[in-house]
Amino acid sequence: MSVKTGDKLELETYAQYESQQGNYNHNLSLVSVASFLAGGYAYQQAFEGSTLTQTAQTLQGGLASLFANGDADQAKPFAFLNYIIFDKNLNKVTADRKRVTASGANVYEQLTFSPITISTDGYIYVWVSNESENVKVWFDDLKITQTQVFTTQATDYGAWGDVVREEKLNEESYRSVSAGCPLRPCGLACSFVLLLAALHSSKIDLPFIMSVRKSILNLQGFKTLEVLEQNYLS
Repeated sequence: MSVKTGDKLELETYAQYESQQGNYNHNLSLVSVASFLAGGYAYQQAFEGSTLTQTAQTLQGGLASLFANGDADQAKPFAFLNYIIFDKNLNKVTADRKRVTASGANVYEQLTFSPITISTDGYIYVWVSNESENVKVWFDDLKITQTQVFTTQATDYGAWGDVVREEKLNEESYRSVSAGCPLRPCGLACSFVLLLAALHSSKIDLPFIMSVRKSILNLQGFKTLEVLEQNYLS
């Protein structure tokens, strides 16, 4: 998920586990978790622009501090709400995790991070994990709330109050559905174009679909939809 400097995020999920007699073990290694996360994408095998091996190495670097500073208490499962923040070059900035407590035995408890303030443009990777073998853990209602900060105008004034330089962003410059990051590369515009291409190839009349297209342009301000249409429909 793409993040900008000054953004504030709140992470939340609910977790419960099946209580058992004896201790809970930590059965997953740092390398294993990194490999699982790197290969856990639905539409591609790794971060955009990276191989599976490179993505696993990136995640391993982010996970190192989580494992090094982990809670070793074996009275509860090693089940967590986790996050890693990367800069634009996928270098780790910070990472943290929240472990289930005794309150989560056979009943849901809330795990939260609030607020997380973003210090540099980049990405955040959020996931839940159960790292104890043969232990049942349930997670529900994972939610990420992102409060963004937009600078829409900057003005520099001279000594006498005159405007030396001024820059403004119009509404279309920052309105978008796609997150624009390597973790989620496709948005509503691409989905619409693929639908339009499928209908076009089936020789179906398109007046209704074209009215939807007009609504998307009016509401979302996509600048590249026409170019994408030409590529898919040519």
